[in-house]
Amino acid sequence: MEWLCMSSMFKPVEMAKVRIVVPKSCYYDVKLALIKLKVLHLDEWWHDEEFVELIREEYSVDENVDVKSLVKEHPETVKFNGLLKRYLNLADTLKINVASFTFNEELLNRSHLKFIEDNVSRLESIVKEFSQILESGEGGFAEFKSKISEFFPNYESLIAEAINILRVLLDRDGNVFHSNFFSYMVGWVPPDKVDDIVETVQKVTENSSMVLVSPPSKHDHPPFLSRSPKFLKPFESLIKTYDIPSTHEVNPTLIVSITFPILFGLAFADVGHGLLLALFGVLLYIYKRRGFKSSSEMIGLLMSGAELYILCGIMAIIGGLMFGEIFGFHIHEPPLGFIFEHIPGIGHVFSPLKEPMKMFKLSLMVGIIHISIGLILSIINDILEGEYRKAFFGSACWLWFYLGAMYLGLFVYKFDIGKWMSGLTLTVPLVILPIVLMLVGMMITEGPIDGFAHAFEAAISSLSHTVSYGRILALSLSHGMLSHLLSSAAPALGMLGYIVLAIGTIFLVMALEGLVSFTHVLRLTWVEFGFKYFRGGGREYKPLGIH
Repeated sequence: MEWLCMSSMFKPVEMAKVRIVVPKSCYYDVKLALIKLKVLHLDEWWHDEEFVELIREEYSVDENVDVKSLVKEHPETVKFNGLLKRYLNLADTLKINVASFTFNEELLNRSHLKFIEDNVSRLESIVKEFSQILESGEGGFAEFKSKISEFFPNYESLIAEAINILRVLLDRDGNVFHSNFFSYMVGWVPPDKVDDIVETVQKVTENSSMVLVSPPSKHDHPPFLSRSPKFLKPFESLIKTYDIPSTHEVNPTLIVSITFPILFGLAFADVGHGLLLALFGVLLYIYKRRGFKSSSEMIGLLMSGAELYILCGIMAIIGGLMFGEIFGFHIHEPPLGFIFEHIPGIGHVFSPLKEPMKMFKLSLMVGIIHISIGLILSIINDILEGEYRKAFFGSACWLWFYLGAMYLGLFVYKFDIGKWMSGLTLTVPLVILPIVLMLVGMMITEGPIDGFAHAFEAAISSLSHTVSYGRILALSLSHGMLSHLLSSAAPALGMLGYIVLAIGTIFLVMALEGLVSFTHVLRLTWVEFGFKYFRGGGREYKPLGIH
């Protein structure tokens, strides 16, 4: 069971396609119920061939007729749009910040919609009456609003709630086809919520509707929905900031949640600084779990990444235990220094400040592993899309060439061009053969120009992207130098020195260096890693009622 849960994290949820046909008179009653259900991603009806055929049958028209021209606007849509416009004018006149009012879902019902409709004219007449007083100069804006509150004590919340409710109600109405008698909706639902949709629609329409459920076809583009645990949501957000994954590729959230903190931990390796970052994340996580919400967008953004800070802080602690760093002070026999004894080409514990070339070599090896994982994901994605030739000639041959070239470059021939040319027994099978197979295979599969471009890009980017991981060395050096500068100055200045150390640690090291390290690791994740496998071009799952 645990294995099944783990495997489901690597692939998006395979959404079910639902086609809903309801009597036109019931449309908004059905939509109100679907909004409260919060599971239907309402899509554009004109992209669904079966719906288009149903509409052609209802109107008895052939393929030469553009079905979009047959849309009949729902009379209630006209009414609700008119109400929304009037309430927006009221909010503008009274300078009401609608965004500061939370949406009250309990008011989303027919009776409150009637209340909204009944009160708009009264509100407009009162505002018009007292606005004349304002224009005459007999009172200020505060007095103007005070006069209105005598008639409508809670007029601000009433107007804001009306706007929020009408916006939610009218959300994606343009995606629905209304004929003379029926309303056609098409959308996407998680498989475990299909029964809820069917029961809700049939209940509201008293079994006078039709709900068709089917799996997505090869040509469909369902929205992306991940089953990643809540603790990994910040990493999913990092990926979505770059682009929404498609539903035909591996969900990289779990892998990024492992590789991102490791890269950060190497760049920001310090037990003390990692502990502070982890504790900061724990504090934000506690506040978030307790439902704390801030009006500040910056604080909200910080709180959303609480889990990321915790994992990055833990890996920074591990990095500090490997290199022997704690608040800028060096430990000569670090607890986890033995790890380096098992890494080829490293052999013993070292300090990045004293042996930067070893740190550079370690950075490159980490980069090779990271890029190789990306190429493996690319192979899997090609197979999932049925592109078997591309999987072998494109991604697999690239991985073959890349690992071969990196092995010879780091451990065998290094930068000796003569050895590369004379040692053909290794160069040919590890480097030349895969690049030739890639070139020929991709030229046959993708065409001469695209095939050559792919092989050329693989050869060039393999080197440039690997060298780019040298930024881990640069980050660790800058972090180490700044930390050592503060820690070495502290004892000489006594109590004042330790105060400077504390302030410098918080503002310079934690805030500035932490942000710089985060930015560079994010670049490695998006470009050097993501470029190898990421397809993107997906759509986010946005069900009705979620705002």
